[in-house]
Amino acid sequence: MFDQDEIIANIKEVKPKVVAIIHGETSTGRLQPIDRLGAAVREVGGFLVVDAVASFMGAPVKADEWQIDAVVGGSQKCLGALPGMSLVTFNDRFADEINKRKRIELGVRGEDAQTAANFVPSNYLDLTQLQDYWSPARVNHHTEATIGIYGVHEALRLGVQ
Repeated sequence: MFDQDEIIANIKEVKPKVVAIIHGETSTGRLQPIDRLGAAVREVGGFLVVDAVASFMGAPVKADEWQIDAVVGGSQKCLGALPGMSLVTFNDRFADEINKRKRIELGVRGEDAQTAANFVPSNYLDLTQLQDYWSPARVNHHTEATIGIYGVHEALRLGVQ
């Protein structure tokens, strides 16, 4: 576990564009305090990305209150669903930044589509394509893991009762 004051001092010194940190560590069961990091990262114009794979549904992860820009959770740890599903949330500020690198596939691109020159070269790592998939446009770029989605839904249903 790291002291938040020490992390914040380094943030102010380095002024990173992204601070990525793990909230919960599986083997030790320790939680990293992160409730003050988001404000510090925003002060320098950066983004806070939190790996909450091991802590999602087992400990509070207050994305809005703690000013976390993006959180990745896992299905297989505290939630108890089948492994292999990455649960992701990110705010509008983060979405605006990643959309600067948006590319629309040639086969679905309209004549008025804007395509970034510095796009993400992998479909599976491109959150802008996932946004389009889950948006009203429903642009399909991958085969969804339907059974996994149902499994996460059921685990969430059981977990909130």
